[in-house]
Amino acid sequence: MEFETERLILRAWADTDAEECYKYAKDPRVGYPAGWPAHKNIEDTERIIRDVLCKPETYAMVLKETMLPVGCISLMFGERTDLAENENECELGYWLGVPYWGRGIMPEAVEAMLRHAFEDLGAEKVWCGYYEGNVKSRRVQEKCGFSYVRTTPEVDVPRLGEKRTGHVNCMTRTDWETRGVVLYKRFGAERIEEVKAIYAREGWQAYLGDDEKLARAFDNSLYILGAFCGGRLAGFVRCVGDGEHVLLVQDLIVDRAFRGRNIGKTLFSSVAARFSGARMFSVFTDIGDARACAFYRSFGMEPIDSGNMIAFFRKRSS
Repeated sequence: MEFETERLILRAWADTDAEECYKYAKDPRVGYPAGWPAHKNIEDTERIIRDVLCKPETYAMVLKETMLPVGCISLMFGERTDLAENENECELGYWLGVPYWGRGIMPEAVEAMLRHAFEDLGAEKVWCGYYEGNVKSRRVQEKCGFSYVRTTPEVDVPRLGEKRTGHVNCMTRTDWETRGVVLYKRFGAERIEEVKAIYAREGWQAYLGDDEKLARAFDNSLYILGAFCGGRLAGFVRCVGDGEHVLLVQDLIVDRAFRGRNIGKTLFSSVAARFSGARMFSVFTDIGDARACAFYRSFGMEPIDSGNMIAFFRKRSS
C-alpha cells in the first residue's frame, strides 16, 4: 500500500533503498534520541531493512522532489509495541534525516499515518512516545494533537543498554475526529500535569518546582477556563479575587502549538464578559512585552497610572 501527501510518497522499503537509508541512519543525531544506535555500515542497513523495516505498516518516506527516501514511519500493533493496551490500538514511530529537519515534513507524514490508522485500519487509539531531551519528536506530537498520558523514569532502552525518562502521549479516535474543534470549559487541579507542561514550554518557571503549591493555587482560584482541542489542553485563563469588587487575571497562556487560532482572545473575552461588573478588573504583564501590552489595550485595558492610581507590591528577597 502507498500513500501520498503534498510532498511525500509513503511506500514499502526495498533492498535498493539501502544506500539512501544508510546516508541518514548512520548519523547518531537520528537514531540515538529515538533509542537505537547509528548504522555501522551499508551491510548493517541492508540487514535492518530486511529484518525490521520490511515489517507490516512500515513505510519509507520518499520525497517527491527527488523520489528518494529521507525517513521512516510505522504503525506497530500487537507484540511490536509495549504502549498499546488493546488489539485495536497501535504505536506510531518515525525518524527523519537531519537535512530535512525543520521543514514540516514529519508532521505531514504523521497526519497521513493517523488517517490510515483510524480510517483504514480501524484503530481506536494511536500511542506515541519520546525520551527526555528529544525535543523535535515532542514537538511533532504536540503539533499533531497528541495528548499527554504519563512520564516514567528509569525506562530501559535495550538497544543502547541504558535507562532514560520516557514520555507517553496518545490520540483516541474521538480526539482525531474532533481535534479541529476548540471547546471551552472549566477545569481544575486534575489537569495539573498538562498545565505544568504548558508552563514549561513557555518558560514560566516561577510556577514550577512545587507541585503541591501549584495544585493549591488552582484549587483556590476563583475561575479557570480552559481551551481544549482534541481532548488536549491548548490554553487557559485563571482568575483570582472576589469576582465582585476585585478580579485579577492571574494567568492567560496558550500553548504555542495552538497559536494563531484566537484562543487567547476568546479566553480573555470570556472572563471580561463574565466579570463585567467587577469594579477593579486587572491584569499584570511585563512592561517590555509590546505584544502582550498591545493585546490588552485592544480590549480597552489601560495602564494603571492612567487612572490616577499607583500599585504597590512586596519584593521578595533574593
